[in-house]
Amino acid sequence: MLDSKWISLLLDNTWISIYMTLISTLIAYAIGLPLGVILVVTAPGGLRPSKTLYKILDFVVNIKKRSLFDLAHYDHAPYQADRGKELRTGCNDRAFGTGGSSLCGKAGRVIAP
Repeated sequence: MLDSKWISLLLDNTWISIYMTLISTLIAYAIGLPLGVILVVTAPGGLRPSKTLYKILDFVVNIKKRSLFDLAHYDHAPYQADRGKELRTGCNDRAFGTGGSSLCGKAGRVIAP
C-alpha cells in the first residue's frame, strides 16, 4: 500500500502539474485572444481592414503553427525512418499467441509494415 511518503510525493507533483497547466493556459489566453481579435478585426471584410498588419500577423501565426506541428511530430522521427523495412522479432511465437515454433524460421518471425 502507499505510505505517507508516497502520498505526499503524489500530492506535491499533482499540484505542480496543475500549476504548470494553469500558467501555460493563462499565457496562451494572454497572447492568443488579443492576437485572434486583431486578426479578425484587420482581416479583409473586418471592422478595420489593414492588409499589411493582417499579412504580417497571419505570417507569424502560420510560422508558429508550423513549428508546433514539427515539435509535436519530432518524437515520431525514429519510427518514420524505419518505414518500409521489415521488423524481425525473436523466435518467441508464444508472445504473438500462435503457440508454436512452426511459424518461426531461422531468421525469426517477419512482420511486414
